[in-house]
Amino acid sequence: MQVTTLNGQRYFITFIDELSGRVGITLLHRKSDAMTAFKGYPSRAERSSGKKIQALRSDGGGEYSSREFAEHLKLEGIKHIVSPPYNPRQNGLAERMNRTIMETARYLLEDSKLGKEFWGYAVLTATHIDNQLPSRSHENRSPIDHWTGKVPGIGHLRVFGSTAWVYISKENRQKLDSKSVKCILVGYEGDAGTRVYRLLDPATKKLILPRDVMIDEKTDYDWRDSGASISDTRIEVSWEPKMIDAREEDNLLKERGESESLIEEEIDDNYAEGSNDIEAGSEMPAEEELLAESPAREEQPELRRSKRERKPVEFFQPSAWYALEARDLKPEPQNLTAAPSGTERDNW
Repeated sequence: MQVTTLNGQRYFITFIDELSGRVGITLLHRKSDAMTAFKGYPSRAERSSGKKIQALRSDGGGEYSSREFAEHLKLEGIKHIVSPPYNPRQNGLAERMNRTIMETARYLLEDSKLGKEFWGYAVLTATHIDNQLPSRSHENRSPIDHWTGKVPGIGHLRVFGSTAWVYISKENRQKLDSKSVKCILVGYEGDAGTRVYRLLDPATKKLILPRDVMIDEKTDYDWRDSGASISDTRIEVSWEPKMIDAREEDNLLKERGESESLIEEEIDDNYAEGSNDIEAGSEMPAEEELLAESPAREEQPELRRSKRERKPVEFFQPSAWYALEARDLKPEPQNLTAAPSGTERDNW
C-alpha cells in the first residue's frame, strides 16, 4: 500500500480454506513477516475447525520461496503447491478474494469519510463481514457455518466509521469526569468474540475493545472536510458583554429613525418619478398587438381516450341469481307418495 496504517503496516496476507471459504487475514509491516504470520495460523485453524491442513497453494512470491519457509512446511507435513509464474488464474481463489476485500475496504473508507490510513481496519472489517455472509458456491452457507458447524449471527454488525460512546467504569474516573468517551467504530475483534467492537479513541490514538458501548450509526467522523487528523477538534467561543450608556442608546435610536425616514423619502420620490413617466409616455399598445407579439403557446397533444365499450358491473352471474331465488322456494317432493299429499299437490 502507498499509505501505512496507524500502526505502520503496509501489507496484508490472507489464508483461505478451499472447503469452507473462510478467510484468515493478518497485517504485515514487511513481506518477510509472512513466515511469522503463517506459523501461528495452522494451530489456530486446526483447533477451531478440528481438521489438519493438507497443502498450501501460493503464487511463488519471494515471501513463500525462502528456505526457512520450505523447511517449516516440511516439518509440519504440509505440501506446497506453487502456481506457474505470470499465471494468476492457477491461484484464482486467492486473487479473487483479495480483490473482493480491497473493493469492500475502498467502499467502507469512502462511505465513512475516513482517511487512507484507516485501510488496515477496513480490510479486517471486510474479511469479518465476508466470513459471516452465505455463499452460493457453498450451498448458501456461510464460511463460519462450514468452519465451525454453527450458524453465525449478524445482529452485531454496525456501520463502519460510526460514532461510538464507550462507558467509563467508576474505577477509571473521578467524580467530575465524564462517564463516556467519544470513539470511532473501526471493526470487530473476532478472537474475543463477535460482540466485542474495535473502537479507536481519536484523542489518545489508542484502540479500545469495550463491551458497554452505544453506537450512533447516523453520525460519523468527516476527517476530509474538517481537515483534521486523528485528533479531537474542539472550538472554544469566548463572549464578553459590552455595556452601553443610555446616551449612546438614544443616539443609536435617532440614527436608526433618520435612516428609516430617508429610505421612505427615496421610495416616495422614485414612485412619483415613475408615475410621471407613465403619464408623459406614449399610448399603451392595444391588447391585440400584445397577443400578436407574444410567442404562441405550444398546443398540447390531445389525450387518447379509450374506445372500448364499458359494461355495467355484474356482481352475480345469472346462475347465482337463480340460486338465490331458488333458496326461497319450498322444497320439492322426494318420492311419488309425497307429491299428492303435500301442500303443492294441485300444481303437481
